[in-house]
Amino acid sequence: MAFGGGDLRFGAFCALFVGLEGVGYFIIFSGLIHLIILAAVKKKSYGFAPAMSIAAILSYTIGKL
Repeated sequence: MAFGGGDLRFGAFCALFVGLEGVGYFIIFSGLIHLIILAAVKKKSYGFAPAMSIAAILSYTIGKL
């Protein structure tokens, strides 16, 4: 249930992809999406990479508007 090294590297890559203007959106969206995924699958832990992927796409889209 810890935030592993792979999550840190993937999060850093997503932050580079999103850019400086979208990092705040990325952090907020990734947390919210992860909570939604946890509620949907009814588990105590689930991988954080799917939430970061979706959040990166949303943040990138919002940053380009």
